[in-house]
Parts: sequence; C-alpha cells; structure tokens
Amino acid sequence: MSEKFLRADGLVELRPAPAAVAEASRTGVDLVTRGELCTACLVGDWGLSLLRVAKTLCDDCTWLESEVSRRAGAARSRAGRTAGDGVVQLAGLSDPDDASWAPVRAALQLRDARLTELLDDAAASGMAVVELDSVRDHDRTVRAVSRQDALRSGLLDDSAEARVRLFAEWLRLLAPEDHAVRADVLADVPALAHALRAHQVGVIAASVRADVDRVGRETARALATVTRAPLALGAVVSRLVRVRLTRFARAARA
Repeated sequence: MSEKFLRADGLVELRPAPAAVAEASRTGVDLVTRGELCTACLVGDWGLSLLRVAKTLCDDCTWLESEVSRRAGAARSRAGRTAGDGVVQLAGLSDPDDASWAPVRAALQLRDARLTELLDDAAASGMAVVELDSVRDHDRTVRAVSRQDALRSGLLDDSAEARVRLFAEWLRLLAPEDHAVRADVLADVPALAHALRAHQVGVIAASVRADVDRVGRETARALATVTRAPLALGAVVSRLVRVRLTRFARAARA
C-alpha cells in the first residue's frame, strides 16, 4: 500500500507500494513522489515545478477563494500571491527585501507553523513521527508524519467543512481586510462545503470523460493497426475497462 507523508518543510512525500512501482516501470510512467502542500488546508497538494513556485493554494482552495470572492461581490484576493502585476524574480522568494514575494513568504510561514504544531501534537500523542532526508540540505533530516495516521487521529481533517474553515482562517491571518469583506460568505460553512463537494465531483467527472475520450482515440489507432500490432489493441482495451474506476467511486461517495 502506498503511503503519503506530511513533511515539516511543507512538502508531501509519497512512498509508493511495490506494485505501483512495478506497474509504473512496466508502462514507462514516471512516478511523482514529492509535491508541495497547500498552505491553507494542509490537504491538497501539487507536483513540484519551477512554473508553480509562486503557487500557495491547492486547486480546491483556489476555486474556493474565487467562489467566495464571487459570492461577496469582491475582486480576487491577493493573499498568498506575488504582489503587483510585473515580472518577478525567482530568487526573490528567499530574499526578505523583495516585497513582491512577501505574500507568498507569509503563506509559507503560516504553513510551516501549522505543520510544526501538527507534528508536535502527533509526537505528544504517541504517533510515529519519522525523519526524512531534507530536500535542501542533504546532511539534515526533517520530521514527517503519515497522512493517514494524521487523518485517523483527527489531527488532520480533509472534510469540505474543515477545509472551508481553514481557508477562512488562512485568509483572516494573511489578509484581514479581504477577510472582513467576505466574512458573511465565509460564515456560511455548510453552503460553501456543499459547493466545494459539488465542484470536486464536477472535476472528477470531467477528468473521467477526458480519460475515456483519450482511451477511445488510442483504441481507434490500435484498431487501425490491429493486423500489425494485435497486442496493442489488447492493452488499450484493458485500459479502457479499468479507466479511472476509482474516480467514479470517489465521485459516488462524495
């Protein structure tokens, strides 16, 4: 079974199961084993990339920020986003004098504080806290805890209601003036949680449709060359049968 760890440095680390590693090797797929953790909900994450170095919110929280702003009749918040509309220098993220990166640094610092609290609580409760290699300094290690353990213990809550509350607190701490404008909307946690779940189901459904369309195109190409590559057809049809059934199950549970 694959296991995901929440790291003190703000990353998530996936330890894939041997079966997943073998399947990836067989199909030529590169497994993404590290990602960046959402600074608001500590649940969502995304793959590491220089193109996303200024990203501080997961896709769900980004949608939530947009929806809250829409319902409040307000412009999008700049909390957790680089200041200004000009080009920013990547080196500015680690430069405390570069004001354009200040909102991003503030979001990362808030995430670090929340993770420190989570890890301290995990250790105090007797939960297994492990040491993983540091990404930035190979001579150091960072504390980490299993995401599943944190969820089972209640230290982490991935429900839509919890994510709405955490986003509201994130916005209050990083941009009090923006929070004040949206306070009435954010106070209606059940309505926002319901909307977030509906959005998640829509995203899953769209992804499934895209996967089915893609596999359909691959099937058509395999049929066109079936006399030359009968095994290709079998492989693609097998993938069509298995395509994203887990996503359908998640959508049904939501």
